[in-house]
Amino acid sequence: MRFAGFVAGLVFTALSWAAAARGEALPQEANSLATRFYTLAPVEVRRAPSLRAPVVARLFANETVWVIDPNLRDGVGPPMAEVKVGQARGFVPRDVLSDVVVEVYKAERRAVLLKGTTVVESFPIALGADAPSGDKAQRGDRATPEGRFFISLREEAPSPERYGARSMLLSYPAASHARKGVGAGLIDVPSYKRILTQLRAGHTPQQTTRLGGSIRIHGGGSRPDWTLGCIALSDEHVKRLFALTAQGTRVDVFSSRQAAEEARTHLAARIEAGAREQLTRPALYTERAMSYARLAYPGGDIPPDHAVCSDIVVRAMRAAGLDLQALVYEDRLLRAAAYPRTRAPDWSIDHRRVKNLVTFFDRFAEPVPLEETPFAPGEIVFFETGIANGSPYDHVGIVSGARASPSVINIWAPGAHTASMPLLGQSYPVVTARYRLSARLRGW
Repeated sequence: MRFAGFVAGLVFTALSWAAAARGEALPQEANSLATRFYTLAPVEVRRAPSLRAPVVARLFANETVWVIDPNLRDGVGPPMAEVKVGQARGFVPRDVLSDVVVEVYKAERRAVLLKGTTVVESFPIALGADAPSGDKAQRGDRATPEGRFFISLREEAPSPERYGARSMLLSYPAASHARKGVGAGLIDVPSYKRILTQLRAGHTPQQTTRLGGSIRIHGGGSRPDWTLGCIALSDEHVKRLFALTAQGTRVDVFSSRQAAEEARTHLAARIEAGAREQLTRPALYTERAMSYARLAYPGGDIPPDHAVCSDIVVRAMRAAGLDLQALVYEDRLLRAAAYPRTRAPDWSIDHRRVKNLVTFFDRFAEPVPLEETPFAPGEIVFFETGIANGSPYDHVGIVSGARASPSVINIWAPGAHTASMPLLGQSYPVVTARYRLSARLRGW
């Protein structure tokens, strides 16, 4: 940790110098109630600001967290940061957190280094020669992958004829590529699970599958496109980027700058729109919907004219670009003990269980105090309706409409259709949990 702290200090100093040279002021790291950072490596969350305190949670590598206070000390150990993990708070070593992100915009052939929301550096890039547009799918397609990655290996003296002055290996395939690979028959389920485990541990994922590998940011020149899917900078620029990043630095690759803006804004509005769209083709709460059905993966669903309450949320979020089927299943694979049911993870049913959704959102979304008003469109709201399921969470819906008179899009009970109902601000049903979703907050 002390070495990591030394590296993080060097990176922060260099970033501060760079921003000053550009005439830009860096934002305060966490002077507000909470600031979004991510983890450079897996880390244990402690009950008190000391490495000797009991462990209350564990964070994966490249997981986004709220930082309440970034610089606490107990007088003995390293600086600690207070973080928020779901409803709980705890403490982690400060040097395992970062808000430095590399964003790549493929259409613009541009890589941007950010600290928080401040642009520190911007570099022209080259991509794959004669590569197809869109995301990478398999080995040999020359496409540059899109998604969330981290730097898993740094080489200061790579093979210059291949990688120029510096090389930074990215954590491709990401979870999204692995799950698509399962659906396409490119990899088997054991390989998929192995890749997930490697990614959460901060390791380089398996590089020898049909999905391909060895995707890097490296030198050698930024014009014209010439790589096999890597992101190439000039040698001067890659040395600069290398000095301003570290092992574990997050790298987000987008098809375009516009796609980046869309990914980090208006997620709640897109979720609400996905819910409202279902009102135009109401599903029916049927016995068939309540029964177990083996689903395709990823992107599987029961017939669209059937639903239970959780299906409304799953479909709305899928319309907004987030596949709860995959996200809940993957989280259950790695955090099985956190979920209320202990049987083996099952991608056909895990995401359709209301209690599982509460567990997932509590970790990866922003909990909203129950007493806070008003309700915001796109919020995910859980209720207790009196069904005996062993928890206060037996129903779920999505807030819609004006803040002054919000309703909840849901499917209420057997025999009912998808509807927008005035379920808020009354004694029944009881609201038991509320969550807001932010694309930048999620670690997905």
